Amino acid sequence: MSEIAFLHEGKIVLQGTLEEVRLVKKTAATELQLEQSEDIQMLLLAFPCLKSTGRNSLLLEDVGRLPDVLRFLADKRTPIVRIERQEASLEDLFMEVVGK
Repeated sequence: MSEIAFLHEGKIVLQGTLEEVRLVKKTAATELQLEQSEDIQMLLLAFPCLKSTGRNSLLLEDVGRLPDVLRFLADKRTPIVRIERQEASLEDLFMEVVGK
């Protein structure tokens, strides 16, 4: 399996397979798409950790809160159009590693 290395100021700051690098750093988020824009507003008020990403979509970077969000939606009988895990790009990983 291929390895990657992140260089910063001439030094290797992180090295490993892509899977290993993703385990070391925060890399995943979850995008939720709902049918109604009113539901988006309700969720933003209930969960400040969510970010609006566009028409009827939200991004949850703290995946540990996903069960709470889904339970809230189920209790309100809110239709969900799509739930998708978003992996960070190599650029996102690099920026997180070097602290920028």
